This record gives sequence, C-alpha cells and structure tokens, in this order.
Amino acid sequence: GGTGTITRVARAGDFEVTIKHPPIEPDKEIAARVFVTRFETNEPVEKAKITLLFTSGGAPVEATAEAANTPGMYEVKLPPMPQGDYKLAARVEGGGGTQTVEYGAIKVAPAPPAQAENSSSWARTALIALASLVGLGIAGFLLYRVAQYARRNRSEGETATA
Repeated sequence: GGTGTITRVARAGDFEVTIKHPPIEPDKEIAARVFVTRFETNEPVEKAKITLLFTSGGAPVEATAEAANTPGMYEVKLPPMPQGDYKLAARVEGGGGTQTVEYGAIKVAPAPPAQAENSSSWARTALIALASLVGLGIAGFLLYRVAQYARRNRSEGETATA
C-alpha cells in the first residue's frame, strides 16, 4: 500500500463534509477521517453523528464515525468489504437536522502490485537525477565563465599598472 490519501468533499445543506481515506482494498478494515464544517463559516461542527454508507446493490454497509480530539474531526473504521463498485454517502445528524451527502461511485479494489509502483518511482527518480545534473552542469559552466572573466580582468588590470 502506501499510495497516498484520497480526499472527497461534498456539501449537505449547511455542512461541508470531507472524507479522507487511503485506497480501499477488499476485505480489509480501513481507517478514515471525516471533517465536518459549516459551509458558510468553515466552523468545525462538533457532536454530530456521522454514518458513512456504502451501497452496492444490496443493503448498505454502514460505518459510524466517532468524534476525535480535534473539533469537527471524526474517525471511522471502514468495515472489510468485498471488491466491487460502491456508491458512497454520508449521513450527518446534528445542528437540529439530518443531511445526507452523496459522493458518487467509489471502487473497492486490490492495491496495484508493488512492482508497478517501483518502476514508476524509479523513472521519477531518474528524471529528478537527470534534471539535477543538468542544473549542476549549467551552474558549473556559469561559475567557470565568471572565474575566467574575473581572471582576464585582473590580468588586464595588472598590465595597465605595470
């Protein structure tokens, strides 16, 4: 794993609900974070009850988020789910009402094999190394020219005073 965090943002009435999670792999429990703020003021919403709903044909898989120490932040464990395409929604109860936000389709799929990841990061590393060498080459050349120019000026100066 270790391939970054996915961030999904949606608005429900007065709330803006952001979900951050790693890629969801089949049959693994995954920790996610949910941030709830007021859409107008960006104020964190505390003491809300948040339920994430994953629907794939049958009854939705539900995961309830627990308030974390940070205001407006909730932590949730996504239950292990079989591979497939799901629709993700979040139900937010708080502030005197219940709102549901739809996030659309999400995939539960195995992580790509590490090999593919390594070859792309190798290519990226090679590219960075090449760019650094080119940059160093230009810097070196410029320093060389400046030194040459300074030396020429100094020797011209000496001949003038002699």
